[in-house]
This record gives sequence, structure tokens and C-alpha cells, in this order.
Amino acid sequence: MALVLLAVLFMTGACRKEPSGQEGSLMSANVMLMYSCGYNNLSYALKADIKDVLKSRIPYYYERGSYRFLVFSQLSKTSSDWKTPVEPTLVEYYKDIEGGVCADTLMRCPATDVAASAVVMNKVLEYVKELVPDGRYGMIFSSHSTGWLPLGWTGKANDAIEWMSVTSQSGVSSQLQSSYAFLTAEHDTKTIGAHFVETSKVSREIEFVDFAAAIPEDMHLQYLVMDACLAGGIEIAYEIKDKVDYYVASQTEILSDGFPYGRMTSRLLFCIRPDVKGLADDFYHLYADRSSSCTISVVDCRHLEALADVCGGLFEKHRSEMDAINPSKVQLYFRYNWHWFYDLKDILAHCSLSPEEEGALDSALASAVIYKNATPRAFGLDMSRHCGLSMFLPCNGSAALKDIYRDYAWNRSSGLVK
Repeated sequence: MALVLLAVLFMTGACRKEPSGQEGSLMSANVMLMYSCGYNNLSYALKADIKDVLKSRIPYYYERGSYRFLVFSQLSKTSSDWKTPVEPTLVEYYKDIEGGVCADTLMRCPATDVAASAVVMNKVLEYVKELVPDGRYGMIFSSHSTGWLPLGWTGKANDAIEWMSVTSQSGVSSQLQSSYAFLTAEHDTKTIGAHFVETSKVSREIEFVDFAAAIPEDMHLQYLVMDACLAGGIEIAYEIKDKVDYYVASQTEILSDGFPYGRMTSRLLFCIRPDVKGLADDFYHLYADRSSSCTISVVDCRHLEALADVCGGLFEKHRSEMDAINPSKVQLYFRYNWHWFYDLKDILAHCSLSPEEEGALDSALASAVIYKNATPRAFGLDMSRHCGLSMFLPCNGSAALKDIYRDYAWNRSSGLVK
């Protein structure tokens, strides 16, 4: 059912699939899915992102055999209204014969469902896979994020954990979050997923291990663009490596303007191969050209096992040196004492690597990180030693956090934390 854009851009609905007349009819289309978790103080920015795409090139109705543009969103009515229920909706956008923007509602979910949950995300991806069998899939995920940190980690200086559990009907635990207080500071930033529950201090979120597991085993993504803060770390990249070819993310926070959405479809949808490096460069220049703040990298996930092999040997050999590192001397990517995001290469640069070891590390990083860039300073921090991947520095983390970290895929492969 094609509807005029202005009437349906941010519609809501009930949890069921809607007939589109397209199910199962396409076998090899490029599919770009925007997954927008905006039931929080970023709803205004995520709405603008969608509008920016719709003002750019999107498929005509007769091109849908080759190109599909889909948006799954749950956006609060205003950026401070976290009480009015909003139903998550999957919509396909395209142009009619006259160039008008139309929308088909493909899936409606009840307001009790939370877009920022692994359960709902898996449901959406399974539906997209069914809609376009054997498609060439890619996803842009936009919301807040606390990087690789576990659910409920409040960001206190002593690494204290508060597990204030609230269970939603989708089975996702909610945690008391003091960590979002800084979002109302001097900049709005996009900081995996956040669904505020009446207040910004209570938020439903997806732990990154569950985020990776929510991608169906038989659904490979050509790219995952993470428009969220602090997501450009080795921990997340390694967790998704078997399900994603290219991972695009920032090591620092991201300003609420996010990515240049007006260029998304030209870079990712209407092309033989997604131009992820071009998109990352667009992102960099969006901020660098106005003397603002950003970091960005593109990771080829197919080379991360080799990086883990190299790093594992270096971690083991230089463990005592790593334990003695002065954290204040290492390239960092955080503000507000969020001391869990340091530069992977610069951590090892503070160890006495031999020329051969340094060469092996540089070679592994060059294969894995195929694009990296940063403004000279980002959010007040010097970025002169930016390698394109952040990492936990064990000597500046609590025993409780290290206990959790041991189970992450990156740690199992590299042995960063023993």
C-alpha cells in the first residue's frame, strides 16, 4: 500500500507482517536497511537522517528488483517525550512514476516491543531475509552506544556496577544508567542502542555480544555502519567478524549530525560494491571541513583473525610491560573518565617491541583497517596516534570488568586479559 510520504514518514503500527506484494519475488537485490533506535533524546536527529536519505536518490518503483531501501525505526514523538508509546515499524521507501516518495509498511510491532533489543532486531533481520532471499544486505545502525561495555556499567570512576533490572515483554533487561547524563553537556552526541524508559537514567539497551548474535547465521552483511558513539573498537569488530565484511565506526563519540545521510544510497545502495571507504571519507570531511570533531575507520573483518594472532603473541610476551603502562600516556578516545577506550596500537607502542614485532603489528593493522582518519583534535582530545581501532587497557580496569571481558570473542582469541 503506497502512501504519500508526509502522511507516513513516522507512522506506527501492531506486530505483524503487512502484505507488500514483493515477498520472495527478488533474488539478488541490494538491500540497505536503516535501523534507527530513537526512543531517546536523539529522535530529532534520527528523523532528520531519514529525511536526508529521502531527499537524495532512492529507488523508483520499477527498480525494486535491484534495489531496496528499508527503514526500521522507533522514534519518540519529541526528543524529551519518553512516555508516549511508539510502535516500531519497518517501512520501504521508493519513488512513484512521477518521482513522489511512497512508503509501504512491511511490519508493524506493538509499542511494548523495543527496537533496542536483540529479540526485535533479529525479528526484523529475519523478515528482511525472507523478503529478499539471497539479497546483498547492509545495515546502518543509529542510536546511542556505550561501546563494548556490559549492560548496566554506569561509568563511575571506581568501575562500580549497578544492576537495576527491569524486564520488558521482549525479554530484554533494562539497567539504571547514569552514563547518559553527559549527553546534555556541551554537545549532543550519538553515544549499542538506547530506549529511554520515562527518564534518560533508565534505558533498555543491547549488549554487543547479543547484537552480534541477533544477526541471523545465514544472513551475511556486506557492511555494518555504526552511527553510534565509541563503537569503533576491536571488541565489537571481532564479535561480528563472521557475519559482516566491512565495519564502519568511530572510536570516539559522534556528534548528533551523524553520517552524511544524503550520500548513503550513492555510496552503499546504487553500486556494484558498497563504497565504504568513500562513505567514511565523506564522514570525515563533513566534520574536518568545518573544523569540528570526528574519528572514523573501516575494518575489513576478514583480516581480524590474523590481527588477533599477531596481538596474542605480543600480549603474552609483553604482559608485564602492559601491566605497568601509565594510562595517561596512551592515546585515548574518551571523556568524563570513561577509561575503557584506548588506541590498540599505542598500547603496544608503550612496550619494547622489536622491529620485527612492530612490523608484524603494522602489517596486520594495515590489512584489517583499510581506512582511518581523524580530525587533529576530537572532543578536546589530541588524535595524533589514531590507528583506527580502540581497545580496553587492562591495567586501567577493575577486576570485576576484567572477569566479564574474559568471555568476549576478542579476548578468547588474543588473550588480552588472563
